[in-house]
Amino acid sequence: MKKALLLVIFLVSTFIIQAQEKVVYAVGDDVEYFDGVNWIDSKIVQVGANNQYLIYLNQNQAKTKWLDGEELQPLYKAEQKIIERKVVITEYTVVPKFFPGDLIKYKSNGTWIETEIIQRGADLKYQVYSDASKNSILWINEADIELIKSKTQQTSESSEFKVGDKVKVYDGGAWLESEIVQVGDSGMYQVYFNSEKTESRWVQATDLKK
Repeated sequence: MKKALLLVIFLVSTFIIQAQEKVVYAVGDDVEYFDGVNWIDSKIVQVGANNQYLIYLNQNQAKTKWLDGEELQPLYKAEQKIIERKVVITEYTVVPKFFPGDLIKYKSNGTWIETEIIQRGADLKYQVYSDASKNSILWINEADIELIKSKTQQTSESSEFKVGDKVKVYDGGAWLESEIVQVGDSGMYQVYFNSEKTESRWVQATDLKK
């Protein structure tokens, strides 16, 4: 009698342990099933008896299939499935064609009007004087503007030194043979500072001579 009771207790304990080891799913749970090659994402549609579950087949909600619970496993959490990717974002910057101070012309009623850029606005628009008298202003699209002379060109032409001029630059102790690379604002000039022309500096006109 005792042996029979012990056997019953053992069998019940084994059943309880096995039941505890089984994963119980509910309707709507995300699961995976193995199709022989890959684990396929799916979802529990219906819970049946004897550890049977109705799932969507191949992620196609028009098809379902009954599978044993042992043939399923919980779907990994999204964060476990994320594959790190390096995303390269290329920013395209619109380079303006014109700048404040540039001399330009625009066509008005079939006539070209020469004027000057006052400021650059959004959407490739520029504020300009309506004519050479500078009595009024208006906004013009970039496509309607033609350049006459850039501010840099104007500065270069009105400067004592011009781009390409052979000059001598004072380095604090001696005069070095050099060349004007660029003419800037406020009487500043960019010049080469060595014979190899690999180094350049900005200097004032007082540091230069022809």
